[in-house]
Amino acid sequence: MTYLPDPPAIVFDVGTSTTRAGFATSPSPQAILATAAVPLPAKALTPWDDMERLTGDTALRACAGLGCEPAWALERGVVADWSVQEAVWSDCYTRCLKTDSSQHAVLLSAPSQGAPEAREAAAEILFETFDVPALAVADSALLTLYYAWGKTTENLSPSSPRSRRPTSLTGLVLDCGEARSCVVPVVDGRVLAEGTRVSTLGGAALSLRCASLLAAGRAGPPPAGLAAMARRVKESACYVAGRGDKKGLGEAVVEGIDLW
Repeated sequence: MTYLPDPPAIVFDVGTSTTRAGFATSPSPQAILATAAVPLPAKALTPWDDMERLTGDTALRACAGLGCEPAWALERGVVADWSVQEAVWSDCYTRCLKTDSSQHAVLLSAPSQGAPEAREAAAEILFETFDVPALAVADSALLTLYYAWGKTTENLSPSSPRSRRPTSLTGLVLDCGEARSCVVPVVDGRVLAEGTRVSTLGGAALSLRCASLLAAGRAGPPPAGLAAMARRVKESACYVAGRGDKKGLGEAVVEGIDLW
């Protein structure tokens, strides 16, 4: 009798800004898209007329032409619109991964200190809407540490002393996302909830700060794409200042930039 291997599981890492998805057998995600959607008006003359809504980066690009704002699934790291989240997952399966959801188990990352109700709602959608055969929900801090542990052991040569090899899943995870930043201690594979610290400052706060610096002292209304400009400036010019760096954030980031 010939036994066929089971289809690989699919990993979903859902964030406030982006969703990453891919097969567990691949070293990197096959899909990275915005966790957003935009409904199409009834008479929208676009190439997507047969769709009820656009999702991901396609939704962001279409917003300018349609004159509307995208709806984001998450707010401050918490799912606020499950219909958007469902649409993003559907896009991942059909357009990005091009596979049947009922054929793949799912590993879903969940934020540390996330509400149990959110995990239950996600499980309900994945089982009832996408008919997944199995689901595992894991703390994102644990998954991050597992990855770091694997990369560490992979890079050690066989001749490396045993003292350099990790013997247990223990470490401190620093996670800086779009909506929040957190520090999560893990000891022997267990997250220490009492030692976890969460801040509401994240990438979005830095983008807003960059936007205010870009607009400061300039005449006339800011351009419509200021938010996108600020994000590009943040990603290309921002850095962590050293102790001897006396230049302020405003001088360091917006020096020499002329937008309007």
